[in-house]
Amino acid sequence: MSIAENVAMFAPVGVACVYPFIRALRGAGALNSFFICWGLVVFSTLVFAVGFPLGASLISMEVVNEVFYWVPEPLGILRMFFFGWFYAAVTVLAGLVIRWMMQRSRRGADQPAGAGFLKNQGAAMIVLSLVAVVGFLFEWMHHALSPPGDDELLWTFTAHRASFERLRDMLKVDEGLHRVGVWGVDTGGVSAMPPLGKITSQRFNEYMALFKDTGTKQVRLQPDVAYGSEFVLWHEGFAGDSTIVELCWKESAPARLVPSLDRYYWNHHSSGVRTGLVYRHIEGNWYLATDIGSE
Repeated sequence: MSIAENVAMFAPVGVACVYPFIRALRGAGALNSFFICWGLVVFSTLVFAVGFPLGASLISMEVVNEVFYWVPEPLGILRMFFFGWFYAAVTVLAGLVIRWMMQRSRRGADQPAGAGFLKNQGAAMIVLSLVAVVGFLFEWMHHALSPPGDDELLWTFTAHRASFERLRDMLKVDEGLHRVGVWGVDTGGVSAMPPLGKITSQRFNEYMALFKDTGTKQVRLQPDVAYGSEFVLWHEGFAGDSTIVELCWKESAPARLVPSLDRYYWNHHSSGVRTGLVYRHIEGNWYLATDIGSE
């Protein structure tokens, strides 16, 4: 993800946390600063998610479309309402710790001057530390369950391009195959484990070896207008309620292109609507794709 995309992603939180951080640094009440920060995080997200697009609508729809790509989705406001406490806790805790370190450095580490501060704010620092740890665990779990980012996907493609090209060519040669996965082969609505189906066990094992090398979950042939092969690299859910991230080879360029899957996921992952794929062009006929939050 580019520096500009990272700045845009965290801008609402960064703007909201400045004033509460200064309050905590100046010795204001930790609890008041915490709730002020939480409220400002929600308000700032509201301004970015709703206010900016409304302002852009006064210019042109082209500007609106561009702005919608960079700002959080409206449902992000609800997310910050329930989970903005994490950013508030980290902000106020950082202000308190820096204030304590500044007092300690001014008066000397061997003097008990910092004891008064710890007596007044020590409980708040402990509580905020616990809140921050819990929030960090939530964020870690969210990251662990999140799809791979653009950088990871591009590295996978670059490192294993020859294997992906081999999979593409095999699927085109093996007539009658629609999908191949660890569960077997699909010959058009009928799934079977080789030697049943259209290929031998030896051929299926060759597929599995390439799957292991590339991290592919399944590969499928798409004989539609944008004919090509799709390599599923990540999926969540089951059957018709699943979400995927994949690498694609397309004979013709797909219509729904986005500059970054990272940014698209950040803006749309909680919409709950998945009705088609959006694509990021890599090079030539190769694309990354996802159906997360597509509308």
